[in-house]
Amino acid sequence: MSDTADDVVRREVSKLLRVEYRGKFMCASCLLKFAVERFGTTLYTRGQIERALDTIFRSPGALRRVHRFVCDQCGKTLPCLTATPARSGLSA
Repeated sequence: MSDTADDVVRREVSKLLRVEYRGKFMCASCLLKFAVERFGTTLYTRGQIERALDTIFRSPGALRRVHRFVCDQCGKTLPCLTATPARSGLSA
């Protein structure tokens, strides 16, 4: 069974926001640029990547969507995604 574009893009966006851009916010345009640079257009078309990002923004799962926030990449105030902090279960 092969992964769909939605699965692959969601996994890469989650990894980006949890590792390289931890605690940062990114808009759909910047995430699209990242995904196209990461995958090129040979594995998935730009349209497939855009649709995958639309799905992620509609249903962010473990990511957190904010309706209007300043993107840490481009500086525009747009809907953005960020990674939610991991909960260790330890109390301070």
